[in-house]
Amino acid sequence: IVPYTPYEVAKYIKSTIGNEFTPKDLRMVRANREAIKQMVKLYKKPKVKTISEVNAEINEICDHVSDVLGNTRGVAKRSYINEYLLTDFKYKRLIPKKRRKKK
Repeated sequence: IVPYTPYEVAKYIKSTIGNEFTPKDLRMVRANREAIKQMVKLYKKPKVKTISEVNAEINEICDHVSDVLGNTRGVAKRSYINEYLLTDFKYKRLIPKKRRKKK
């Protein structure tokens, strides 16, 4: 097996997919796919009651993605996972607080 340099990978991607794509685009696709798979597993569990609990689940998702990509949790969350996926997940996982009736 011959290792490829980042330059060779980028050149191959541009020649086969197009100039507007980079290796990072493919990593983003993989990261979001892995994040969604992890979210589906968590959706099967009962909803959580606190922000801390949902943030722990988001960290679990980001840790999984970072393991797959070989990054840190922060890099996975900031650079690869779509922020709207995580925001949507957060609101779907929280049990809404009951509103008080106005007198």
